[in-house]
Formats: sequence, C-alpha cells, structure tokens
Amino acid sequence: MALRMKACMFVGLFLLSLAWKAAWAKVQVNMEDRVEVFLGDTAQITCMFTVSDSPDNVIIQWYMITKTNVRLRIYYGNGTMQVVDRGGQFTDKISVKGMGNSSEVVLTIRDVKLEDELEFICHVNEMSAGSDEGRTVLKVFASPDRPIITGEESGISVSNENPSKIGSCEAKNGYPRPNITWYRDQSSLQNTPGEVSVVTLVTKESSGLYTVQSDLQLNVVKKDKDSFFYCEVSYLVPGGTKMTETNKINITVYYPTTSLDVWVESPKGSVKEGDTVEVHCRADGNPQPPFTFMHNMEELESDLNVLVLKNVTRQSNGNIMCTALDLDTYEETLGQTELFVDYLDPAVLIPKDTHVMAQGEELMATCNALSSLPTHTVWFKVNDSSPLSQTLYSYTVILDCVTVYFIFRGDLSMLIFSIY
Repeated sequence: MALRMKACMFVGLFLLSLAWKAAWAKVQVNMEDRVEVFLGDTAQITCMFTVSDSPDNVIIQWYMITKTNVRLRIYYGNGTMQVVDRGGQFTDKISVKGMGNSSEVVLTIRDVKLEDELEFICHVNEMSAGSDEGRTVLKVFASPDRPIITGEESGISVSNENPSKIGSCEAKNGYPRPNITWYRDQSSLQNTPGEVSVVTLVTKESSGLYTVQSDLQLNVVKKDKDSFFYCEVSYLVPGGTKMTETNKINITVYYPTTSLDVWVESPKGSVKEGDTVEVHCRADGNPQPPFTFMHNMEELESDLNVLVLKNVTRQSNGNIMCTALDLDTYEETLGQTELFVDYLDPAVLIPKDTHVMAQGEELMATCNALSSLPTHTVWFKVNDSSPLSQTLYSYTVILDCVTVYFIFRGDLSMLIFSIY
C-alpha cells in the first residue's frame, strides 16, 4: 500500500513538472511591419524569434497571403532539412538563411516583381514551447521616367470665357501611382471653379506600372505672357518621397490694344529736306493689329506698321496719326507724332557780280540764306580752302544771314562763301 502511494506521488510530481515546464515554455516572433524594395532588386525579410527551451527542434514555415486573401505556404524547414514548396510563384526565386541554432532567419526574394507585393508570414513552432508567427508586408517601388511637358503652340486670348488648355504633363512607368502638381512661376495651381482646371488621367499599363497625364486649363490674363509654367512629379521610393520638375514653358497670350507708340525711326536726330523718313507704329496689345497711317488728314499706304515718306520737304511738316483696329472688339486706338523738316535755301549774295577793286577801296557784301535753324557764314577766297581771317573783316548778324564788311589791304582776290 505504501509502495503504491509512493508510485502515485512520483507520477503526480512528474506530470506537474511537465505542466509547469509547458506553462513557462514560450515562442516569441518579431518582424518588421514592412520591407521596401525597388522593382527588380532583392528583398530580404527577417524573422527574429526566441524560444525559452532549446531551439534545436524549431520548425520554420513561411507563408504568403495572396491577392484573394488565401494563405499559402512557400517554405518549410528545420535543423535537418529545407524545402521550398513547388509550383508557386516563389519556387525558383526564394531562399532562407539562418536555420540551425540561430534565432533569426532571413527570407530572400530575388528579382522582385510587382506581383510580389504581398504579406509574408513567418511561423515558428517548437514542440514543447508552442508556436508563434509574425507578419511583414513587402512594398515594391518603381521610379517613373523623366516627366514630359508640352505647351499649347497656338495663342490663348484673355477674352475666352472658359479656361483654356495651357499644357499637358505626363509621367510614365511609376509605381505606386505618381502625383502631378502644376505651378505658375513659384505658385502651385489648384482646381478653382471658373479659373483653374486640372484634369488627371491615370492609366495602368499591362506591366502593372502607372502612367499619369495631367492637363492644365486656365483663364489667362495679360501678365501670363511673362509667366512660366511647369509641373512637379512626386513619387514614393523606399524610405521616403522624391520629386522631379519638368522644363518650364511659356505661352502666347492674346490681349487687346489700349495704346499706341508712334515715332520717327529714321533718320535719327533732325530731318532735313530730301531725306527718306520711316515712321513706326507699335501697339501694346498682342497680336499687333492692322494699322492705318494719316499724314495731315490724308491716308497713306504703309507696309504693316511702317510708313515711308520719301524726299520730304518743308511741306511734309505736320501731324502723322496711326490708327489700330481691334479685330475682336472692332474698337479703334489712336496714336500720333509730329514731323518737322529742317531746310536751308540757296544763299543770295549781294553784289553777285565780279568786282575789281583798287587797293584801299571798300566793298560792302552780304549773303542771305533762309533756314529753319540759325546759320553761320564763312567767306573763302577763290581757289583757297582756308577761311578768311577775322582780322580782314568784321561781321554782324542780320536776321538769317551774315553781313560781312571787309577792306582789302593790297590783295586783289575774288571771294566765295560757304554756309553751314
């Protein structure tokens, strides 16, 4: 009887020890929430685990969760064998390292594809300690090609009632989907009813990559003629976000004329009789409107915005008016300038005949040249290019001519004059 009681006590203690050991034995698995990798690169998913008992009898199983939420095993291994499940998408592209006495195993996936973006499960089992599992999501990234921007080649009028297309921006072959933001100079453009419209088209290619096209439509104003437009493409990469900007484009803006500039382009400076005069007219609108020239209330033919007056005379003096017609509103804009032609009439010499004088004889000679500007007269001897010295004569200005009084001192010569 005593022997039976001792045997029962021993069995009870043994079972109690087993229960105590099982209660304290435990498996714990730790994994990263996500692993990020570029398309085509190699991904490594680490499974770290602790076992309170000896890890010799640990069994590792890797699973994937399919797109249809089905759990499929892709790997099985322990201290003596490793098996990659056949017939799956990972059969020939995965390997597992770290089996044996290690408390860390690494699942390596080579040449990652977009369809490999799945959730992976590491299941760790120890016969006496139980089991545990962890999960990691594999995220795949592909940087898009350099974005391309194209602008509208035709002009855009400020009078358009609805927003007009400014340009198109395209980013190809990105994953996940890239985002496009439009800018005018340094300011981003957002959808604003009646003013700004951004239309985005997203296409998923057969490769699984995304192409994004964005069209900008805008109600333009005159100052947009000096603005530059571009788009910024932002996209996700492992560990962060990157951005790429396109080239900048400028658009042609059509706006009405409000004023005209009219000026004499040539000759520069004063105009004299006989000159050919070019008068230019320029509008502050775009495109340049058709011009009409009037000279002293007479309409003249012109070449676009240039009026040419040949062999002008003092009768050409007067007002030159340029008129521009807006072909959209049929409103006229006027501009004008004044033309003044300088002139110098042939000089009148008194006396004009040849005079022979004796030594000491005095002769009064005058020259008169009508001019629009003050004149200056210089006397010369015939066949002598040197002006007469002022010691030979004195002069006073009378209206538009110079009166010269001179006395010969024994030198009989003829005189000529030059006016300038």
